[in-house]
Amino acid sequence: MERFFTADLHWRHGKILELQRTKYGSVEEMEEDQVRNWNEIVRDHDIVYVLGDVALATSDDQSRVRDLYSRLNGHKMLVLGNHDERNSFVKKLGWEWLGQIKTVSVDDNKICLCHYPMQAWPDSIYGSWHLYGHVHGYLPEHRTCFKMDVGMDPWAMRPVSYGQVKDIMSKRQFAPPDRRKTYYESDLAELGVQPVTGIIFDPNNSLQAQSLIVTPITPAKDPTL
Repeated sequence: MERFFTADLHWRHGKILELQRTKYGSVEEMEEDQVRNWNEIVRDHDIVYVLGDVALATSDDQSRVRDLYSRLNGHKMLVLGNHDERNSFVKKLGWEWLGQIKTVSVDDNKICLCHYPMQAWPDSIYGSWHLYGHVHGYLPEHRTCFKMDVGMDPWAMRPVSYGQVKDIMSKRQFAPPDRRKTYYESDLAELGVQPVTGIIFDPNNSLQAQSLIVTPITPAKDPTL
């Protein structure tokens, strides 16, 4: 049994073809590509965690969404995204698990699953992993942080295997929060932002003035939020 992770399928979402997935001529072409890519690597006994935003569908689209879902291999579990909350019928497709956030352990690696990227998650100070979607590949990732976007867009419209995630995480160097000053300042340097003096909570001490990220940074525009 293998475990896979993905997010942001965006079935029935025509606008995303104009904003990001411009290689597709139609929503149907995008959907069929996703189903084909999924079934090429996922087998019936595998587990797939979908980290939100399955579909943006009207009542007329629901039969199409049900058909797409029924054709996907594996045991499917859903961590809810913002669009799933708006399309309540998505919750009734037959998921084997459904909720807002889920923590799983694989090979002694604790993995926090959420639709949204977080700065801190359960046991993050001890090196646990965080997988997310929502940002469609727009959020920079740092070599010292064990979190990763597993959405369809940064992964060529296909789920990501646990083995792929493990390989990427093995190449990173974990920096716990008590060493965050160097960690964040290196982030700032890469983004071309000058740090200013700010106050943060030091878990090993009390409130201290340190030179850290407090200057607002305008992120790359995500057209699908």
